[in-house]
Amino acid sequence: MAPASVSVYTLPDGSGHPISDCYLFGGERTDATISLVLRDQDENPVPDYPAEDIWLQTMQDGLVLCPEGSIADGPTDANGMTTFSSAVRGGGASDPEAGEITVVVVGGCASYRPGRTILFNSPDLNGDLVVNLADVVTFAVHFFGDYTYAADFFWDGEVNLSDLTHMVGTLSATCP
Repeated sequence: MAPASVSVYTLPDGSGHPISDCYLFGGERTDATISLVLRDQDENPVPDYPAEDIWLQTMQDGLVLCPEGSIADGPTDANGMTTFSSAVRGGGASDPEAGEITVVVVGGCASYRPGRTILFNSPDLNGDLVVNLADVVTFAVHFFGDYTYAADFFWDGEVNLSDLTHMVGTLSATCP
């Protein structure tokens, strides 16, 4: 059985939830840390590969990243291993209805798809990398109208007070 999908609550300033503390559907918290072992063409581990050259991105660009907003936690170790467990700095949202997936990019090439679907959403609903009144207006439209994953920060299938608590206090969050 494939692992359940997860939702990572992000903010441009990095104060969202880390990948190691994200949501399963229904609001339960889980650890979705990604471990990656980098090997060369002869299957030898690649040590000391720079973290800034290994990052996460979504394939349909729903997640908009700040510079170095989703790089690995550190360079690869002696065994070629690194992880992604930290908070992601970005805005916008994945589009689960369109099947948007998250991939690990190494040296500019999408090279690895995590074993589970990782979705991202943020109070920066328009993806301009700052949480401002335009995002509040968009959130209000979804709070009082049709459901969208983008505004379901608690990920329980509803845009409600649980999500409003995630929106409150995020105004002016921007990339560092």
